[in-house]
Amino acid sequence: MGLELYDYQMKAVNQMKNGCILCGDVGSGKSRTALAYYFFLNGGELLGGVAGDNYMPMGDPPMDLYIITTARKRDTCEWEGELSPFLLSINREVNLYSNTVIVDSWNNIKKYEDITEAFFIFDELSPILIKSIGNENGNIILPGVSRSSREQNPLIVSRYL
Repeated sequence: MGLELYDYQMKAVNQMKNGCILCGDVGSGKSRTALAYYFFLNGGELLGGVAGDNYMPMGDPPMDLYIITTARKRDTCEWEGELSPFLLSINREVNLYSNTVIVDSWNNIKKYEDITEAFFIFDELSPILIKSIGNENGNIILPGVSRSSREQNPLIVSRYL
């Protein structure tokens, strides 16, 4: 497994809590950082550093994972590339674990309003929508986009629900 995290991504993971908003510019690694938080939350470990092949897989099954994103990101399977270093896939035959992994668009958010005991990643989320989602599901991480560049710390855990 080629799971690699930069130091600033590990710093962000260590500051994250369920319900946080992860801010960073395009290309700063918000998606991978959110998945790393999920990975560690479910018992996965990196052994001997922040990068490389020495890792301990998550307990099986980890929490079901729902990624709500734009229709374009869903349709182009952009998240599949982000999931693969964690040995996760929306395809059950490829997923190492026996959990459910769903990538869907904001248009279909109502389909998931009764899901509990799962982990949600809300991608490309407008801050206005945060209050309308609520926190019934205790395991929610919300990556958001910041307009300002932060050279010293590209990722910032900005607030909690």
